[in-house]
Amino acid sequence: MNSNLPCLDKLDYLLSVTKTVLPQKLKNKLKELNNLRNWLCHGFSYKTTLLLEPKEGEENTYNEIDSEDNIDWLKKFPNTKFSPIKELNSKDGEKALIIVLEILIILAEALNQPFHIVSYYGENPIHNTIYKDTNIEDIINPKNTLPNKA
Repeated sequence: MNSNLPCLDKLDYLLSVTKTVLPQKLKNKLKELNNLRNWLCHGFSYKTTLLLEPKEGEENTYNEIDSEDNIDWLKKFPNTKFSPIKELNSKDGEKALIIVLEILIILAEALNQPFHIVSYYGENPIHNTIYKDTNIEDIINPKNTLPNKA
């Protein structure tokens, strides 16, 4: 396989070899995540119109009253509902992680090969094996991640 292929093409190839079909909704979410990743890594220009009000007692300083982007973010991310780029937050990160984990579960089953991931909460590593029965919620919100302090 060509190592210069885009990520989505590599995934399509792996799935085709195993005769596995990625659910269309998940494929659409992955495309949106890939677009967001590209915009964050390579830049993405858009315009924002601001309604500003001079800040009392401070020269050349303004309070933002309202803003509007020339991008309809809901149309850009209809499946994932990612926040606008300037408002991305931990919930968006969780959405991205869920998409990746869902795909890893499908790949693990298709390839009959589990994946091992390590998450860190402070200095405490949490080891998970990704396979067809993996509960994503247990990975995203692990219980007992910190040692008991007596």
